[in-house]
Amino acid sequence: MTISQVKQALYDLVESYFPGAAIKWTKTAGTIPGPPLVTLGTSNMTRDLHPSIDDDGNKYYNASIRAEINLYTEGRKLTGGGYENTATDDLEEFIRYMDSDEISDYLTNKGIAVVQSTDITDVSELIGDTRYQYRAMVEIQIYFAVDATGLYSVSNDNDRGDAYQNPSGGGTEKIYTASEPEVGSVSVTDEAGEQFDTSLEEE
Repeated sequence: MTISQVKQALYDLVESYFPGAAIKWTKTAGTIPGPPLVTLGTSNMTRDLHPSIDDDGNKYYNASIRAEINLYTEGRKLTGGGYENTATDDLEEFIRYMDSDEISDYLTNKGIAVVQSTDITDVSELIGDTRYQYRAMVEIQIYFAVDATGLYSVSNDNDRGDAYQNPSGGGTEKIYTASEPEVGSVSVTDEAGEQFDTSLEEE
C-alpha cells in the first residue's frame, strides 16, 4: 500500500461520517470553504528497517503514518441567541464511529488499522478566521504494509495506472518488470558504432 492510497482511505472514511461538511487537505492550494469544515494533514512516516516475508514469499514493510484531523464549526444555535461549542463533542463522535466494529472491519479489508494517538483537544482560541467560531483537533496513527515485491522491491501495483515513473521522475519499466537477478551490465559498441547494454547474470 502507498501513502497516497492510505490518504485516500482516510479521506473516504472522514467523508462517510461528515457528508454535510467540506473536507480539505492542509498545505494544498485552493479556496478554503466556510464551516463546517474538516481539514486533514499527514506527517512523519515510520517503517521497519527490514522487510517481513509472508507464507507465499511476498515481501512487505510494516509502516505507519500520523494524521491530524481538525474540525471547524459554528456550533449549535441556541434558542436565546448565540452558539454552543460542539466541536469536541462532534469530533469525539467521529472517533467512536472510527472505532466501531463495522468500521474496524472495513479498514482491515482496506489493509489499514487506525488508532487514536492524542486527546481530542479544543483549540478554538487558535482560530484566526472570523468565519469559524469553534475548532477541535485529534491525531491518529495509521498502520499499513508497504509492498516490497519484485526484484527491486517495487511494483506497479499502485495508483499510477500504466505509468512507470512516479511524479518525481523516479522509476523505470525495467525496474518494475525485472524478474531475473542482474549482477551488472557493460556497455558494448558494435562495428557500426551502435551502443547497447549486455547484462551479466548469475549462473
